[in-house]
Amino acid sequence: MKRLGFIIIIFLCVGCTGENKIELEEQEKKASLRIGYENYPSSYAQALLVQEIAERKGHSTEIALQNQTDMWKQLENGGINTYLTAWFPDIHAPQIMAIQNNIQDLGMNCNGSNTGLYVPSYTHIAYAFELNFYRHKFKKTIYVCEESSSSNKAAQALIEALGTDIKIKQIPYKSLDTLLTKARQNKEWIVLALWSPNSKINQYQLRRLNEIDFSFGKHYETHTLIHKSLQDEELLTLLDNYYIHQWELNSLLCELEIQSVGSSKDKIKGWLDKNSQVMERVDNTITTHHLEE
Repeated sequence: MKRLGFIIIIFLCVGCTGENKIELEEQEKKASLRIGYENYPSSYAQALLVQEIAERKGHSTEIALQNQTDMWKQLENGGINTYLTAWFPDIHAPQIMAIQNNIQDLGMNCNGSNTGLYVPSYTHIAYAFELNFYRHKFKKTIYVCEESSSSNKAAQALIEALGTDIKIKQIPYKSLDTLLTKARQNKEWIVLALWSPNSKINQYQLRRLNEIDFSFGKHYETHTLIHKSLQDEELLTLLDNYYIHQWELNSLLCELEIQSVGSSKDKIKGWLDKNSQVMERVDNTITTHHLEE
């Protein structure tokens, strides 16, 4: 009987050791830098760029597409440990406050981002307050991307301020090319609420409407947030030093949208090779981090 009990104990110990080994292997498989991004180009571009920078320094990485709700849950529990496009001062303030005990703000990584109303260059409207006068020209519609809650709020505030019967039509960002190509071919008037940086602005020769005391005038900056479990000193230094100017980000976005041979990852590598100043800032060999644009 004692012999049987001894065999059972050995079996259980071996089983526990096997389970611990599997758990350890799973932890080792987990990338040291796990970057979350949302479904809009500048979020994806920044995630790819920092992934490439970290991999050049020998770190294991992964990037993961998240919707807004899941993003903050994953950042709170450490499923992702880095988020590069937290919009300050107020767009993401409620989400950040809700999980502030689990995260750390490493500060600004891009300055001067904003949302605004854009029209094709062939239209002759100049100011946002003129929208009511020209509303029939663009079918009483302002197009807003589903992915941008801030643009939607600002457009709603503008419509209320104007006291107009203009309506908001939400569309997915991926539909913009079709919408703008058709409008340009037919010289149709169209008004869109867009964020900048955004490659569509240059690609379709859009210009921003001037605003007087309306909701689109605010400028934003994006910050790098990390989960407090991220303790690798080299990664922390890399993320703290990482900074990209708006003109650099616009250049990167255009590069990613070019219809050419090669994956997005290959395009990122090529762009980073041509823009070595980004790596130099990460290595802290040039000191333009956090300077005004």
